[in-house]
Amino acid sequence: GENPLPEDYVVSLLKLLPDICSFYRRDQDVCEAILQNLLPMVNILGTFSRNSEDLREARGQVLTVVGSFWHLAKKGKYSVPVRIALVNCMTTLLHADPCLKWAVLKVKCEDLPVRDAFPQFLADNNFQVCTIAAKSAIS
Repeated sequence: GENPLPEDYVVSLLKLLPDICSFYRRDQDVCEAILQNLLPMVNILGTFSRNSEDLREARGQVLTVVGSFWHLAKKGKYSVPVRIALVNCMTTLLHADPCLKWAVLKVKCEDLPVRDAFPQFLADNNFQVCTIAAKSAIS
């Protein structure tokens, strides 16, 4: 499909992402908003056919940030709305890259494919998070 944003705009916007997330990581509302607003960006990242260095870097920024959110969620640092936004973001990553060519989280310098990170949410202590994760897993 046709992208509403040129690749260089997307790349420029995403360069700021790690710093913004690092600064606001303790603000649950901001974290939820960041994850929700990442959804269209992740979709766009999945549509670019070229695999330029800038595009790889932009995808890397998203995966590093989502990996950090995932790691902190695993440690119980985030509220239910943030965990739900994270499930939705990871689901969008899987849809954007179903073959997992690039949808691999960076967690503590380790590679973790998004689909392997998903089961954590199926075991979440909140029923709503589990339900959304289960629905996402089968869609």
